[in-house]
Amino acid sequence: MSASRARVASVGLRRGRASAAIVAALAALAGCDGPSCGLVVVDVRSDFAPGVEVGSIGLSVTPGGAVRERAVTGTDDLLRGVRVAELEGVEAGTVRVTATLRARGGAALLSRTAQVEHGCASAIVVSITRSCAGVRCPGAGDPADATECVDRRCVPPRCDDPTCPGSACVFDADCPSTGAECVAPRCVAGSCYDVPRDERCAADEVCRAELGCVPRPPDDAGAPSLDAGSGPPDAGPPPDAGCECTPGTSDVVPCGTCQSRARSCGSTCRWSEGACLDDDGRCSREAPTCVNDHCWGWALRTAAGVECVDMARDYDPEPATLGWFHQTIFGRPGASWRKQNRQVSCPGAAWTDAEGGTIAASGEGDWSFSYGFSDCANTILGSWESRMQIVDVDGTTFLLPDAVPGRFHNSTCSADRASCAAVSSFCPTP
Repeated sequence: MSASRARVASVGLRRGRASAAIVAALAALAGCDGPSCGLVVVDVRSDFAPGVEVGSIGLSVTPGGAVRERAVTGTDDLLRGVRVAELEGVEAGTVRVTATLRARGGAALLSRTAQVEHGCASAIVVSITRSCAGVRCPGAGDPADATECVDRRCVPPRCDDPTCPGSACVFDADCPSTGAECVAPRCVAGSCYDVPRDERCAADEVCRAELGCVPRPPDDAGAPSLDAGSGPPDAGPPPDAGCECTPGTSDVVPCGTCQSRARSCGSTCRWSEGACLDDDGRCSREAPTCVNDHCWGWALRTAAGVECVDMARDYDPEPATLGWFHQTIFGRPGASWRKQNRQVSCPGAAWTDAEGGTIAASGEGDWSFSYGFSDCANTILGSWESRMQIVDVDGTTFLLPDAVPGRFHNSTCSADRASCAAVSSFCPTP
């Protein structure tokens, strides 16, 4: 992601309804020997407010070096999608498309590259949503090529929305609310969009997803353009010397240890700032989760094979080739932690508390042990999942998002518990 990672969102690629007619026309070119071969049509869909947050959309394409800039006004329907470019003569092969949302004053809000395999003709919808604000990709546990965020998920640049892993929604009701009363969550092609509804605000206000209703900026009546030489829209005369900002611009600024605050420049040339909110994007890979303005994380650091432990062996004394591990918890000094386990091979199994401790002044908590021999009747046999619960120094209790699997079998026992595959569904008799 670009240096402006903290202020925006995600870009995902999909063939969308906005280009349905183009897709139908392109299908007729299957022979790839007509004059239209090499056509690439690019639309952009977003839940950022047209003409308020977004003043223009830039596009660059490689190979070929094509560049386009399209003005965006309040009359554009960004959620449905707007046409940014119709490119001709694009060679077949890997095509990299870089889309950039720009504020009304011309400042870049987001720059992200998506990769597609182009044949004779392609119709592409680039989805840019605010749900990935502050998300850093790849995240902990993600593949190295999962560099792009789609609705809070890290995916490869070539990911096509309908086939991306972990579709976020089916119905609008599946999408979380931002908390602003003027915002309507929408589910489109498996991704959640936060749609501002200006009609829920006063006549002189517009809706901002992070801030709610804010003063309406001056209108920008710039016309859309597909010309390569066109620049960003005219943002009007420069602000007076006493202005803090250019009306209509917005960004996200740091606050606290790992928090960020969204702000919008109103018609009075003054910033209107939202609440200071936890921002995972300002945390490290080691402690990736921001809660209570502090970064937290935990790692299960093991010898090889801990996810599938053969309890027919005696792993004591330490060190052992298999079965010994230690865990490290990162967070605020003085906070307490408790690991919880659940035997997922037993239907309806509840979470139970296991080991626990306190995070030291260094910001780390540690615990280790090694497995001993287990007979065939030991109730540890089966498939398990572990998670980490934190009690912060102010008494706030929360769970860290990562869960760790583990399986325990005994190769000397009957077939139902003698292998890793078998214990995935093995539940000991009470």
